Amino acid sequence: PELEYAAKGAQTSSISGTSLLVSTHDLRYVEMPLLFRVASSGSRGVHLFGEFGPAPAAELDCTLKAVQQDTTVSLPCHHYLSVHSFDIGAMVGGGFEFPYDSHSVSLGVRYNLGMTTIATGGDAKNRNLQFVAGLWF
Repeated sequence: PELEYAAKGAQTSSISGTSLLVSTHDLRYVEMPLLFRVASSGSRGVHLFGEFGPAPAAELDCTLKAVQQDTTVSLPCHHYLSVHSFDIGAMVGGGFEFPYDSHSVSLGVRYNLGMTTIATGGDAKNRNLQFVAGLWF
C-alpha cells in the first residue's frame, strides 16, 4: 500500500455573450493505491514490472474557480455541487527497476480510471495519469 496526495480536476470553456468564461474544478484527495506487482527477471539487475489494483481515495477539498474577462470568482464546490467524499479507481501501470549503489530505483507510469461518479446528479468520473519514481532501501 502507498499513501499519496492526488490533485485532480477539470476545466471547461464557454462563450457567455461576447466573452470567454473559463471554469476550473480543483479536487484534492488522499489516495491509497493497493497495487499488485508482477515483475520479470532481467539482465544486469534491470526488471520490468506491471502493477494493478484498486485505488480508494478520500476527498480533502474541492474548489471552483471561474474567470470571465477581468473578473475571477473562487468558491468551495460544496456551495453548488454535491461532491462525494469517497472515490475509488482501478489503477494499472508499468515500468522498470534497476540497481543503484546498494539500493534500487524504480521508474513507472500509471493510469487511474475512476469507477465512481464524483458528484450526485452527474456522470463525471476522475481519470489521471501518474509518473512515479521510487527508491528502495
